[in-house]
Amino acid sequence: MASYAAFTPIVAAVGHNPAWPGLSQPGNLARNRPTTASSTETANFPPASATDGDPATRWSSAYSDPQWLQVDLGSSQSVGRVVLRWEAAYGKAFRIQLSDDATVWRTLYSTTGGSGGVQDLTGLSGSGRYIRLYATQRGTSYGYSLYEFEAYGGQPGGAHTLTAAGEALDDPASSPASGTPDGSAYQQWRIG
Repeated sequence: MASYAAFTPIVAAVGHNPAWPGLSQPGNLARNRPTTASSTETANFPPASATDGDPATRWSSAYSDPQWLQVDLGSSQSVGRVVLRWEAAYGKAFRIQLSDDATVWRTLYSTTGGSGGVQDLTGLSGSGRYIRLYATQRGTSYGYSLYEFEAYGGQPGGAHTLTAAGEALDDPASSPASGTPDGSAYQQWRIG
Protein backbone atom coordinates (compact mmCIF):
# COMPACT_ATOMS: atom_id res chain seq x y z
CA MET A 1 0.00 0.00 0.00
CA ALA A 2 1.44 3.40 -1.00
CA SER A 3 1.81 6.13 1.62
CA TYR A 4 0.17 9.54 1.44
CA ALA A 5 3.62 11.12 1.06
CA ALA A 6 4.20 9.01 -2.08
CA PHE A 7 0.85 10.15 -3.47
CA THR A 8 1.35 13.93 -3.06
CA PRO A 9 3.77 14.35 -6.03
CA ILE A 10 1.13 12.78 -8.27
CA VAL A 11 -1.50 15.17 -6.96
CA ALA A 12 0.89 18.10 -7.47
CA ALA A 13 1.45 17.06 -11.10
CA VAL A 14 -2.21 16.39 -11.92
CA GLY A 15 -3.76 19.10 -9.77
CA HIS A 16 -6.81 19.17 -7.55
CA ASN A 17 -10.50 19.60 -8.12
CA PRO A 18 -11.12 23.37 -7.70
CA ALA A 19 -13.18 22.66 -4.58
CA TRP A 20 -10.42 20.60 -2.90
CA PRO A 21 -9.66 20.86 -0.08
CA GLY A 22 -12.05 23.11 1.73
CA LEU A 23 -10.31 25.69 3.81
CA SER A 24 -12.14 24.40 6.85
CA GLN A 25 -9.86 21.38 7.32
CA PRO A 26 -9.86 20.34 10.96
CA GLY A 27 -6.58 20.56 12.80
CA ASN A 28 -5.18 23.69 11.11
CA LEU A 29 -2.95 24.99 13.92
CA ALA A 30 -2.49 28.40 12.24
CA ARG A 31 -6.15 29.23 11.64
CA ASN A 32 -7.19 32.48 13.32
CA ARG A 33 -3.93 32.67 15.28
CA PRO A 34 -2.06 36.01 15.68
CA THR A 35 -0.21 36.61 12.41
CA THR A 36 2.43 39.23 11.60
CA ALA A 37 4.59 39.95 8.56
CA SER A 38 7.68 41.85 7.50
CA SER A 39 5.54 44.06 5.26
CA THR A 40 2.11 44.50 3.73
CA GLU A 41 1.50 45.69 0.19
CA THR A 42 -1.60 47.68 1.25
CA ALA A 43 -4.05 47.72 4.15
CA ASN A 44 -6.36 45.56 1.99
CA PHE A 45 -3.95 42.58 2.27
CA PRO A 46 -3.04 42.24 5.98
CA PRO A 47 -1.11 39.27 7.46
CA ALA A 48 -4.19 37.95 9.31
CA SER A 49 -5.86 37.28 5.94
CA ALA A 50 -3.42 34.38 5.39
CA THR A 51 -4.73 32.53 8.45
CA ASP A 52 -8.44 33.43 8.47
CA GLY A 53 -9.70 30.40 6.48
CA ASP A 54 -11.35 32.65 3.89
CA PRO A 55 -10.37 31.81 0.28
CA ALA A 56 -11.37 35.32 -0.86
CA THR A 57 -8.79 37.14 1.32
CA ARG A 58 -5.01 37.16 1.18
CA TRP A 59 -1.81 38.61 2.60
CA SER A 60 0.45 40.38 0.13
CA SER A 61 3.95 41.73 0.83
CA ALA A 62 6.03 44.59 -0.52
CA TYR A 63 7.77 43.96 -3.86
CA SER A 64 11.19 43.09 -2.41
CA ASP A 65 13.24 40.24 -0.90
CA PRO A 66 13.37 38.86 1.74
CA GLN A 67 9.89 38.84 3.32
CA TRP A 68 8.31 36.77 6.08
CA LEU A 69 4.92 35.80 7.48
CA GLN A 70 4.86 34.60 11.10
CA VAL A 71 2.15 32.85 13.13
CA ASP A 72 2.01 32.53 16.93
CA LEU A 73 0.58 29.05 17.58
CA GLY A 74 -0.01 29.96 21.25
CA SER A 75 2.07 27.10 22.67
CA SER A 76 4.66 24.66 21.42
CA GLN A 77 3.08 22.50 18.71
CA SER A 78 4.36 19.56 16.69
CA VAL A 79 4.23 20.32 12.95
CA GLY A 80 4.22 17.59 10.30
CA ARG A 81 2.59 19.35 7.36
CA VAL A 82 2.32 22.87 5.95
CA VAL A 83 0.01 23.94 3.12
CA LEU A 84 0.71 27.16 1.21
CA ARG A 85 -2.12 28.47 -0.99
CA TRP A 86 -0.39 31.01 -3.19
CA GLU A 87 -1.99 33.75 -5.22
CA ALA A 88 -0.20 34.35 -8.58
CA ALA A 89 2.69 36.09 -6.73
CA TYR A 90 4.49 33.12 -5.16
CA GLY A 91 7.78 32.28 -3.53
CA LYS A 92 10.40 30.51 -5.63
CA ALA A 93 12.92 30.21 -2.76
CA PHE A 94 11.67 30.02 0.81
CA ARG A 95 12.00 28.26 4.13
CA ILE A 96 9.42 27.12 6.65
CA GLN A 97 10.85 27.73 10.10
CA LEU A 98 9.91 27.08 13.74
CA SER A 99 10.91 28.94 16.89
CA ASP A 100 10.25 28.83 20.61
CA ASP A 101 10.81 32.57 21.10
CA ALA A 102 10.33 34.23 17.66
CA THR A 103 14.06 35.07 17.68
CA VAL A 104 16.05 31.88 17.07
CA TRP A 105 14.65 29.90 14.10
CA ARG A 106 15.05 26.26 13.03
CA THR A 107 14.44 25.35 9.39
CA LEU A 108 11.75 22.71 8.91
CA TYR A 109 11.66 22.87 5.10
CA SER A 110 13.66 24.68 2.42
CA THR A 111 13.36 24.99 -1.36
CA THR A 112 14.76 27.01 -4.24
CA GLY A 113 12.21 25.58 -6.70
CA GLY A 114 8.83 26.71 -5.36
CA SER A 115 6.09 26.34 -7.96
CA GLY A 116 3.20 28.41 -6.61
CA GLY A 117 -0.38 27.17 -6.64
CA VAL A 118 -1.14 24.90 -3.70
CA GLN A 119 2.04 23.53 -2.16
CA ASP A 120 1.32 20.72 0.28
CA LEU A 121 4.51 20.08 2.24
CA THR A 122 4.27 16.73 4.03
CA GLY A 123 6.65 14.54 6.00
CA LEU A 124 7.89 17.45 8.11
CA SER A 125 8.99 16.95 11.69
CA GLY A 126 9.55 19.69 14.23
CA SER A 127 7.94 21.68 17.00
CA GLY A 128 7.77 25.25 18.20
CA ARG A 129 5.42 27.99 19.34
CA TYR A 130 6.03 30.17 16.28
CA ILE A 131 6.03 29.15 12.63
CA ARG A 132 6.98 31.32 9.69
CA LEU A 133 7.41 31.44 5.97
CA TYR A 134 10.77 33.11 5.27
CA ALA A 135 10.87 33.92 1.55
CA THR A 136 14.09 34.94 -0.19
CA GLN A 137 13.28 34.85 -3.93
CA ARG A 138 10.03 35.86 -5.60
CA GLY A 139 8.60 33.83 -8.46
CA THR A 140 7.27 37.02 -10.13
CA SER A 141 8.13 40.73 -10.13
CA TYR A 142 5.41 41.31 -7.52
CA GLY A 143 5.67 40.59 -3.80
CA TYR A 144 4.62 37.38 -2.06
CA SER A 145 0.91 36.69 -1.78
CA LEU A 146 -0.81 33.90 0.17
CA TYR A 147 -4.50 33.13 0.34
CA GLU A 148 -3.80 30.74 3.20
CA PHE A 149 -0.91 29.53 5.33
CA GLU A 150 -1.89 26.28 7.08
CA ALA A 151 0.03 24.17 9.60
CA TYR A 152 -0.93 20.71 10.82
CA GLY A 153 0.42 18.40 13.51
CA GLY A 154 2.44 15.31 12.78
CA GLN A 155 0.75 12.11 11.70
CA PRO A 156 -0.26 9.92 14.63
CA GLY A 157 1.80 6.83 15.16
CA GLY A 158 2.33 4.10 17.71
CA ALA A 159 -0.30 2.07 19.54
CA HIS A 160 -3.74 3.60 20.11
CA THR A 161 -6.86 2.27 21.72
CA LEU A 162 -9.95 2.97 19.62
CA THR A 163 -13.31 3.00 21.32
CA ALA A 164 -16.92 3.51 20.24
CA ALA A 165 -19.77 4.14 22.68
CA GLY A 166 -17.75 2.63 25.52
CA GLU A 167 -17.08 -0.61 23.63
CA ALA A 168 -13.60 -1.52 22.43
CA LEU A 169 -13.06 -1.94 18.72
CA ASP A 170 -11.27 -5.14 17.86
CA ASP A 171 -10.46 -7.25 14.85
CA PRO A 172 -13.32 -9.76 14.74
CA ALA A 173 -11.37 -12.10 12.48
CA SER A 174 -8.65 -12.62 15.06
CA SER A 175 -10.11 -11.65 18.43
CA PRO A 176 -11.30 -14.46 20.71
CA ALA A 177 -13.86 -12.17 22.36
CA SER A 178 -15.44 -9.03 20.95
CA GLY A 179 -16.40 -5.80 22.68
CA THR A 180 -14.50 -6.33 25.92
CA PRO A 181 -11.58 -3.97 26.50
CA ASP A 182 -8.84 -6.28 27.72
CA GLY A 183 -5.69 -4.56 26.42
CA SER A 184 -4.80 -7.58 24.27
CA ALA A 185 -3.00 -7.35 20.95
CA TYR A 186 -6.37 -7.76 19.23
CA GLN A 187 -7.40 -4.32 20.45
CA GLN A 188 -4.27 -2.40 19.48
CA TRP A 189 -4.30 -0.77 16.07
CA ARG A 190 -1.26 0.77 14.45
CA ILE A 191 -1.55 3.87 12.32
CA GLY A 192 1.39 4.21 10.00
